[in-house]
Amino acid sequence: MSIIFIAALAVLQVLIVFLSFVIYKVFAAAFGIGGSTLLVFFVALSFTFIVASVLASRYKNWLVRWFHFASTCWFAFIGPLFCGCIAFLLIENIALVFGWQIIPSVAGWLSFGGAVLLYIYGIGNARITNITRVSVKIPDCPEWWHGKKIVFISDTHFGNEYGAHFAAKIVQKMSSCAPQAVFIGGDFFDGVRCDPDAILSPFRKLSVPYGIYFSSGNHEYYGDSELFFDAVRRAGIIILKNEKKTIEGMNFFGVDFKDAGGRKDFENVCAEMEINPAKANVLIKHIPDNLDIAERAGVSLELSGHTHHGQIFPLSYLTRAIFEGYDYGLKQFGKMAVYTSSGAGASPTPFRVGTHSEIVCIEFE
Repeated sequence: MSIIFIAALAVLQVLIVFLSFVIYKVFAAAFGIGGSTLLVFFVALSFTFIVASVLASRYKNWLVRWFHFASTCWFAFIGPLFCGCIAFLLIENIALVFGWQIIPSVAGWLSFGGAVLLYIYGIGNARITNITRVSVKIPDCPEWWHGKKIVFISDTHFGNEYGAHFAAKIVQKMSSCAPQAVFIGGDFFDGVRCDPDAILSPFRKLSVPYGIYFSSGNHEYYGDSELFFDAVRRAGIIILKNEKKTIEGMNFFGVDFKDAGGRKDFENVCAEMEINPAKANVLIKHIPDNLDIAERAGVSLELSGHTHHGQIFPLSYLTRAIFEGYDYGLKQFGKMAVYTSSGAGASPTPFRVGTHSEIVCIEFE
């Protein structure tokens, strides 16, 4: 692991410990049940997520899977519980300002009860994947494609939280769109040790006229990338690694996440793929960055993911700032259209508030 990655984990761990300590203090104040035992319990919980994530990237057994699942559920619960802390403090201070008498435990039940409801909603919302239908008009679009559709998905994060049952639901919804082809824009897998062949078994039943195509994301490289890539091939999915597939006059390019990480790398990949600006060109690229390079190369439409649209409000404002407004939805960048998906799944925890998971059904005008 790189020093930057280790440093990021350390910062995340410190943040989790801090939030857990705040939750403990407010919880103890609300219900009068503080003490060293409860403090140790909260602090111990704060270390489970990173420990479980490391174990899940290296081992595959039922104990690790369940430990990882439980830790991600707790990690998701930290946000709502912290919101509950804020609500408790607001109730207490508002009551103090107006001279009201309020029993701390009542304020606690109201605040943390709301946190539980928010948590239940977020967990359930992350399991609902909607179909988003968009129409796109691109220059030099072959007449054959007028009125035809493709499906684009990204960020399914198959692994411990999202398995074969979830994959079957995704496949069923994609089939209902009647696409000519399906394109997968990276983070197909979450990077944990799993049985990728079993998870992708529903994709073997997905029949589309012109095939299913995949380009990698960062999470494919968190674990054994070749294990994931081999499973993708065995599922009948074609990997586009800096390659082109021409379907009825339209060119579809897929770039590998690792090969197009930096600006210079991406420029080299675009040059190697020999994109013809006089043709209709669709680019599958995991991260919606360096858009100027893709546009100059002659890309008509870029399909990306990665951002999850922030996944949890108000983080969508952060992704909007980082990706300069191209973090979600259909936008125009010069002559090039860009669609960034919020993703079909969620990571690092199966929890969504203020955003939704999606399968993108694109119809060409």
